[in-house]
Amino acid sequence: MIYSLIQQYHNMSKQYYTKPGMENYPFCSAVKAGDYIYVSGTAALEDEQGIKLTTIEAQTHEIMKQFKKALAQFDATLD
Repeated sequence: MIYSLIQQYHNMSKQYYTKPGMENYPFCSAVKAGDYIYVSGTAALEDEQGIKLTTIEAQTHEIMKQFKKALAQFDATLD
């Protein structure tokens, strides 16, 4: 059973999205495999303007913006 599921995953077509500026790292921001989109963990220490994010609220807000951008690459939303 597990082998069958693993085999199905490996046979799925996959699309990858890497956040701009992260191309030299050995991971991507999101992967679409079949009907599923997997969004990887991320950090938000500063925003797009380079302003330091020092509160959990600001960091969480920035991470959610990053997730939305990653999903948008596959015509998906958080809704």
